[in-house]
Amino acid sequence: MPRARIETPGRLALTLLSFRRNKTLTLAGSVFFLIGSVFAIAPWGMLARDTRIAAEGHRTTATVTHHSVTEDGEGYDEYNVHYAFVTRAGETIRDGMFNVPRETYRAVRDGDHLSVVYDPARPSDSFADGNGLAGEGGMQSPWTAAAFSLFGALFAAFGGIFPWGILVRGPGIWSRLFAEGRETEGTVTEIERGTDSDGDPIEQYRLHFTFRDRFGAMHDDQTEWGPKALTDGWAPGDSGTVLHGRRDPSTTLWLGRGDLDYVR
Repeated sequence: MPRARIETPGRLALTLLSFRRNKTLTLAGSVFFLIGSVFAIAPWGMLARDTRIAAEGHRTTATVTHHSVTEDGEGYDEYNVHYAFVTRAGETIRDGMFNVPRETYRAVRDGDHLSVVYDPARPSDSFADGNGLAGEGGMQSPWTAAAFSLFGALFAAFGGIFPWGILVRGPGIWSRLFAEGRETEGTVTEIERGTDSDGDPIEQYRLHFTFRDRFGAMHDDQTEWGPKALTDGWAPGDSGTVLHGRRDPSTTLWLGRGDLDYVR
């Protein structure tokens, strides 16, 4: 079969190819990375804020208004004590809350008085202070901030592996495929049309194909989803050119008649 006339694209084009062939992993990893980064940075901001409030804030007496039990993201109960207080400026703050262990939750009663410290510039930023209650004090320990930050950093690192591998290492893999890959004949097995979450057809298509590697083993693969132009002119049983890795035949690119855009 004549060699398909396709040249190795540049770095940007290879990066686009790597992304388009791994959209889900790239996007999922990016979301993990962003969420983890927020959790890694936020504790230090909370530490700076609460340390400043403890040193410079106004102290007053608050009244416990009610209790509540909520569920955290892992399904565990969180015990909350709610309180209200009046600032020196005469403003009533009713949304004060802090988490406590279950024993403290049971010991503190509605109507009890607590010492609280608040930010005079933003009184809604407050926390219980100097009452000897477990769970009070805001974020004032660097060790606590570091523990939360480490968790976020690990989360971000885990998520970052995927976009790093796809967008940094991926282009090199595709570059080697163009430079060293083997061309063989592939056979179209199916033209698939995409559907939305309700099962209704949408204007996204992909082409399924089979090919035999140099050792005689058969492989099945497909293109990524794309516009109808991706599959126009093709039908099951048609033959086209497939480019596959010499060592790893599972890395493939459907070249068709050699006139398809490389990102297909």
